[in-house]
Amino acid sequence: MRGRKILEATTGEPVAQGTAARKPGSMAGEIWMADDFDELPADMAEAFEALAPDR
Repeated sequence: MRGRKILEATTGEPVAQGTAARKPGSMAGEIWMADDFDELPADMAEAFEALAPDR
C-alpha cells in the first residue's frame, strides 16, 4: 500500500517531507464505543430542547 506524500512548508519554504502510510486495522482493540452510545439521556434531551429554536 502506498501512502500520500506530505510536504510541510512555512512561508513557502519546505521544512519537512514524508509519506503518510495508513494501515487498516492497526488500531484494532484500541478504540471502543460504549454499549449505550446511541442512547440520549433524558436530561441531555431536555437541555437540547431548551436550546432549540421555536418553530
